[in-house]
Amino acid sequence: MTTLGSPHANRGRTLELVLEQSNAVYRERGIALVHKVPTAWLPIRGSSGKIITAKVDEPTCVDFLGVYRGRAIAFDAKETRQQRWPVSAVTGLQLRWLEDWDRAGGTGFLVVQYVLEGDEAYLVTFNQLAVWYHRACWPRGEKSVHVDEARATCRRVVSARGVLLDYLVALDEATAASAA
Repeated sequence: MTTLGSPHANRGRTLELVLEQSNAVYRERGIALVHKVPTAWLPIRGSSGKIITAKVDEPTCVDFLGVYRGRAIAFDAKETRQQRWPVSAVTGLQLRWLEDWDRAGGTGFLVVQYVLEGDEAYLVTFNQLAVWYHRACWPRGEKSVHVDEARATCRRVVSARGVLLDYLVALDEATAASAA
């Protein structure tokens, strides 16, 4: 379990904040309605009864849920400070949930940001994520995704239309490409 005092507690929080700002612009302009899914925290009390830390009570499946062009969207934000993004950053629970979401008619994806590569961000469709996840399950399968592979297989998310990370443009491009 992740605790507030652990080195993993705020990983990806910068990316989440940028996406929240992007979502605020989408809402203001009537483009989409997307909200951050709150994380439920369980306080841990010391012997005096004072709260000393907290841990995640129930893990959430994704960071964001919303509606775009009449379509339900769900996505998670992942960030790496390496040239490789570890596929293990997606839990089995998240993968199954995104698969169920996709099967039910929603659109599930990830926004993955490579911080050391000039803050390059990519939209990873559920189908691409499933390929990487299953590849990582093989004993000699690649366990991470190099930024070059993300560049070759995913849509880049950039600042556009006055939106810090305009992931909906990348989503439209990915949707159009898969329909063709």
